[in-house]
Formats: sequence, structure tokens, C-alpha cells
Amino acid sequence: MRDNTNPFQQPTAPQKPATPLSNVIAGIVTFFATPLIQSASLEPFRDFTVDQYGYDFEWIVDPATWVGSAALTFFGVRAMVPSVLKVVDFRWLDRFLR
Repeated sequence: MRDNTNPFQQPTAPQKPATPLSNVIAGIVTFFATPLIQSASLEPFRDFTVDQYGYDFEWIVDPATWVGSAALTFFGVRAMVPSVLKVVDFRWLDRFLR
């Protein structure tokens, strides 16, 4: 029987899932950053909604920008935390990622 494995193929490391440390740091950053991001992005979204759809849909812009900014902040920070810890080389924090 013939073996179909490639002897020159490098083994790939499995992707690590998000860790509890990533979730905690992302939650803290999201708690403090969401109001700032939401207040900065609310007016352009509100103006666009009023221009395109009228005042009838203005009520949905405030909660939508809050949820959108919170979700993007949380998942963006959660994805960046392991990479930042590797780059900065916090060896004492790195043990929590394993």
C-alpha cells in the first residue's frame, strides 16, 4: 500500500482558542472603551440614517451603535491579546495562555 504523506511538509501548530485571560482583558477594555467609541461614532451614523431613511428610523441608531461598538471592541481586543503578549514577551503572563 502506498503512503500519501509528504515527508517535506512542515507540521502546522494548531490554532489556540481564546483564553480566559483574553476574555478578561477584552471585557475590561470594552467596558471603558465602548462609551468613547460609541459617542464618537453616533453622530455620523445618526446623520446618515436621517438623510437616507428619515426620522422614523433614528431611534434604532443609538442602541445599534452601542452594540456594534461593544462587539467590535470586545472581539478585536480578544483576538489581539495573545499576539500582543507574544510580541511584548511577558513570560510571566504567557503561562496563562497555555
